[in-house]
Parts: sequence; C-alpha cells; structure tokens
Amino acid sequence: MNDLLKSINLRLNNPFILSFIISWIFWNWPIVVGLLWYNAKTLQLYGYPNYKALIIDNADVWKNYVLPLGFAIAYPYLKLAFSALQTTVNAIDERTTKRLSGKGYIPTQKFLDLREQYETNIQKLSDVISKESEVINENLNLRTKLSEIEVEKNLLVEKTSSNKYENDKSLIRISSRKIFLGKWNVSIKDYEGLEIDLDVAFKNNIAEDGFLIGIGEGDNSVAISSYVFNPYSMQVALHIHIQTEYTKGVGDVYGKGLFFFGNLKWNSDYTILTGTDHITFNEKTFEMRRISSLT
Repeated sequence: MNDLLKSINLRLNNPFILSFIISWIFWNWPIVVGLLWYNAKTLQLYGYPNYKALIIDNADVWKNYVLPLGFAIAYPYLKLAFSALQTTVNAIDERTTKRLSGKGYIPTQKFLDLREQYETNIQKLSDVISKESEVINENLNLRTKLSEIEVEKNLLVEKTSSNKYENDKSLIRISSRKIFLGKWNVSIKDYEGLEIDLDVAFKNNIAEDGFLIGIGEGDNSVAISSYVFNPYSMQVALHIHIQTEYTKGVGDVYGKGLFFFGNLKWNSDYTILTGTDHITFNEKTFEMRRISSLT
C-alpha cells in the first residue's frame, strides 16, 4: 500500500500528468461537478437518468483528450515563457528604479573589476599613510636632534667667548664702534682722590692707530684703544686714554692717562657702562653714561 501511494505521489508531482489532470478538470467540469455533488434527484432535474448518461452526454474527444493533452504539452513552455517574462519585467523595473534614483547600472564583470581596483587603491592609501607617519616621526626626531645640536653650539660659543674673555688679555681693535656714537659723560674715581668727569662726543673719528676718538671741550678727549665684549654676560674689558687737565702727570702702569678696566658691564639698553678695574684691585671705578645719540 505504501509503495502504491509513493507511486501515485510521484506521478502527481510530474508536471505533465499534473497539468493534464488540471486541464481535464477545467474542460470537463460538468462531469466533475455531477459526480461530486449531484444525487439521483438532482440528475433527474437536469435530465440525466443516471451518472452514466451524465458522462456520455458531456463526453467529447476534444474536451477529454485533445485540449488537456495540448495544455499538458504546452505547460512547460508556458511556464518557461512566463518566467522569462517575469525576469524581463523585473529587469525593466530595476532599471527604471535606478534611473529614478539617479544611479546607473553596470555589468557584473565591470563591477567586480571596479571593486578590485577600489580595494587596491585602499591598500595603496593605507601604505601611503603608514609611510607618511614614518616620515613625520623621522622629521620630529631630526628636529629634536637639530635642537640639541643648536643648544650644544650655543653653549660652545658661550664657553669659547667666556674662555677668550678670561684668558686672552691681549689688546684687540674696537669691534663695535657704533655703540659709542653719540654724546657721553665719562667719570673715573679712585680712593686716592682722582676724579675725572667730562662730556665727550664720539662721531666715528678714527685715529691712524685705530683708536676711536671722543672730543670734548677744549683739549679734553677720550680715546678707546680696545673694547672686548661678552654678549652673554654683558661684561666688557676696556682700554681708554683720557686727555684732560686732570690727567696731566697722572698715569698707571700702562702710561700717562691710560686706564684699563676689565670688570665693566653694560645695562640692558647699552646706555650705561659701569664697573671697576683689576690692576688696582677694584680701587678705580668707571662710569660711562650716554647723554644723547649721534644726530
């Protein structure tokens, strides 16, 4: 019994048999309705003495065989045509939707190529960003090293300048004449009663020996023979020759009217130079104060 049911189910699942049965029922519906719902009284009302008469009267070669068989044969093709029509309608609808949404369509192969190209470009961009990060880090390291070198250079320059100031006591020619241009008050005092105070004007008057000459009233004058300046400590060493009535007969180990001050210092705006000397153990004091600039 089970095998019989499986055989019937297999045949019913066959598209040809199933389509033939459906078509036969469609064309011979009076017979089906009569067999299923008519009783003897109903048959007599429709003029049929029995079921056999119902079948014979409604039987027809076209309805029973030709039309159902033709539909069963045409069904697979109709199904295929309907599927193709549905696919075409879906494609048209999809294209219409894309046009309405402002998006085009491309072949599958082109889409795959573009996606592969996109992934390649993403990888290249990632590599570029990675390399850029390495370059930035290397640049920062170089800047750090450059800053360290610059600091070491400044320290070396300062140390060299300081050593030169401390160790080299030889006279050098004036290197910064412009700072003295203008009118100045020069004052020198010591504990033995020496007191020099005069106003002189430096107008870039250079003697043959390179001295910078400041002219005062009468025969008063000041000659700067050497000037050593440490820009980091603002300290100054100065050789100066003063010619006034007070210096007649006055001199030190360097000669008449010639003074050496190795412990001077500028103020912040270079208008006052003050300090003492080393020769007399800071007994002499020196002050040079700007009165006006050169006009």
